[in-house]
Amino acid sequence: MANCIVIVQFDLPKRTQEQAIAGGTGSAPIYRGLAEKGLIRKDYLNGAAGTGGVYLWESREAAEGWFTEARIAELTERFGTRPPTHLV
Repeated sequence: MANCIVIVQFDLPKRTQEQAIAGGTGSAPIYRGLAEKGLIRKDYLNGAAGTGGVYLWESREAAEGWFTEARIAELTERFGTRPPTHLV
């Protein structure tokens, strides 16, 4: 089965380096625990186009198992904007 890349990006102003590190440090434990659900890697995004992440999953099914409508709603509430989510 092919790997799946998911790109989630929030249209928000670029965070300072300190804010980005604090955000990543705060959420990293969540993603460390997802290895058994098929997450291979997560990279954090922080730039002029916004903040977010790039996720590498073992399969599209594993990605869809995590990025449910409930998860997207949770992220929308947390960041104040709904992210466009792209599965590749």
